[in-house]
Amino acid sequence: MPTQPNILLFIMDGMQGKLVQPGHPCRTPNFDRVAARGMRFDNAYTPSPTCSPARASLMTGLLPHNHGVLHVEHVVDDDQCVLRTDKPHWAQHLQKAGYDTGYFGKWHIERTDKLEQFGWETYQVLDREVHRTHSQKGGPTEQPLDSDLTRYQEGPEGYNPILHYGVTDVPAFERSMGRTAKEAMKFIEGKESRDEPWCCCASYYEPNEAMIVSREAFEQYDVDRIKLPENLRDDFSDRPGFYRRQQQIFNEVSEQEWRQALACYYGRVTELDQQFGLLLDHLESSGQLDNTIIIITADHGKYVGSHGMDGHNYGPFEEIYNVPLIMSGPGIAAGEDTHARVGFHEIGPTLLDLVKADPLDVPD
Repeated sequence: MPTQPNILLFIMDGMQGKLVQPGHPCRTPNFDRVAARGMRFDNAYTPSPTCSPARASLMTGLLPHNHGVLHVEHVVDDDQCVLRTDKPHWAQHLQKAGYDTGYFGKWHIERTDKLEQFGWETYQVLDREVHRTHSQKGGPTEQPLDSDLTRYQEGPEGYNPILHYGVTDVPAFERSMGRTAKEAMKFIEGKESRDEPWCCCASYYEPNEAMIVSREAFEQYDVDRIKLPENLRDDFSDRPGFYRRQQQIFNEVSEQEWRQALACYYGRVTELDQQFGLLLDHLESSGQLDNTIIIITADHGKYVGSHGMDGHNYGPFEEIYNVPLIMSGPGIAAGEDTHARVGFHEIGPTLLDLVKADPLDVPD
């Protein structure tokens, strides 16, 4: 067994921070197991509610104005979406400290998808088209969604219809998130007989749109009893017109449909918790748990009815900036909740400090 601690980083996409706080109806028993043996940060915030800038900040320890990614990486260069590759990533510092590194799932930071240049020697990037095939269509068999529990968002004139949420009979392990968990498990199993420490990053597109969930997970929630956001009917009459236009897109969503959307959203988080539980159980059964630093987090949040909107790329609101953050392992206090304000971009530098690797030069 390595003397330095292993690292398991579990990154979700579009998950509100409050979903892992005590008393919330979203069911996350495996995340709670880690919180019980570690720390839960109630005031963790992302530097951007957009995937690529947030994820680039996670990997570099820099804020977006310093790493250069101000928008999603697949827009035009003039929108300032290109990663400045002269900025080192913390995974490169882990490699120099003797770590075997593996990254699996969503990348969405820059366009080459050649992760070896950023410190990840083993990787399997799940691109957007493969994700859509394995998630939005219900699974690789393209099994149809339940028409009674599926909604397409039409929006006002000029907006293309998009799949908002839906229920499938295809279980999670056969969909996109299952593929990522399997690759992460394979990597961890392959390192058990080695003396070198490892760092494994399991990165997900879920629970973000489209909110497709298995019937099994959906039925864990009583739709009629789901509490709607208190600000569902937020009055934006004195706010910029942009917000009123965003509300207009979702004007036709009924309260019952918002409850169904929330059940799908919570169900997707529960599915992710189950996938994480497979990794956690393996670490425990293989005797690696006590020597593994675990981080559970998300790149940004999501509205899902808050302020009468959905999505995440716009606005200054708590629901999209507050993210979950749970950490456990060597050097981390056990069984504590903290209200200290921390940044998503601080995770990498903190990991390097915990394992005594060379620090990043981060002016932020």
